Amino acid sequence: MTPENFLEMKATIDRIYQIVTDNSFSLRELLALADKIQRPSAENLPRHIRGFAGRIENKITNMRTAKNLGYELGLSSSKVETLARDSDDDAKALFWDELCERHQLPGRPLTTGLLISACQGAGIKSVQDDLMPPSHVEAIEKSYSRLQQDIRVKDVLPYLRDRGMMLWEDIDYITEPKTNREQFKCLVDILPLFGKNAFDNFVDALKKSGHEHLAAILMNELENLCEDEYDVRDLATEDNGDDNYSISLYILCCLIYYFMPILFPL
Repeated sequence: MTPENFLEMKATIDRIYQIVTDNSFSLRELLALADKIQRPSAENLPRHIRGFAGRIENKITNMRTAKNLGYELGLSSSKVETLARDSDDDAKALFWDELCERHQLPGRPLTTGLLISACQGAGIKSVQDDLMPPSHVEAIEKSYSRLQQDIRVKDVLPYLRDRGMMLWEDIDYITEPKTNREQFKCLVDILPLFGKNAFDNFVDALKKSGHEHLAAILMNELENLCEDEYDVRDLATEDNGDDNYSISLYILCCLIYYFMPILFPL
């Protein structure tokens, strides 16, 4: 191997390492980062949300991106524009103000799943490649009320720990709130951080902890979402087929129009 090849290989490895590092989130890292964020508008956000947003902040490079994220979070255009004026054209300040505003809206508060989906909708790429897939997040969101009503969080957590998905410090963070309702909210909110297999591990933990009916609800919801996705793809395929047929017919008509006088002169 020549020195040039060695240096090129080393540079490639360094780039791969940097990508992995940039896209690696653990709950411990997010909580540590949250404690370093010194923005007044972020103080009311849960620590894991604050830390996760801290990693996204560097990707908010202009006002257009910040505004699009606000729209994707469900804020009205008038509210986004008002926040934008108050931010003095500071995209990062607008980003934090939007998160705070969204968190204060009635109904479901801001979650990591919602923030991830909003980032994808706003065109903010590579938030994290190893997060829970959007369809899994949506299945949990759609089942949220029933899960919250029946789940016993402390019965589920040991199985997630046994699967190697969570550390004891993660479990301590989830069980820090005193009520089962708040513990469930925290559990669901951080689940997307635990990767592509988090949903399957969660379903398995539900089955083993006596929550088989909740596991069935989640799986049914996921199947319905997948069926809807396939229906949309099939419809798009049919539309493309119709478009291709129309284009072919148009080309054929043009050929006939131009070559008819040559083939059959008057």
